Amino acid sequence: MNAFTCTGSYAIMILYGIKRTENRNMLPEPREGLAAISCSKSFCKEQYGMFMAMAAHELSDEDFEKLPSWREVKDWPGKIIAVCDYKARDG
Repeated sequence: MNAFTCTGSYAIMILYGIKRTENRNMLPEPREGLAAISCSKSFCKEQYGMFMAMAAHELSDEDFEKLPSWREVKDWPGKIIAVCDYKARDG
């Protein structure tokens, strides 16, 4: 399994099924098809607030309602929060 770090907001959207992994060319190609995701250590309340403000305008109501509160994610920075299978293919 290969690991990569991304912004906290992107990791959260992957974890909650809002963003998918079809943009594989932007991420490392794991040997076995799995990648562990950790969010950046700089992820903070202010950054999350800016993300939520953007998300309120850019995401559908259904996707926006999936997003966790800062209280739920504040201890995530630098920790592995999700694993994706890059061998999975859509349709």
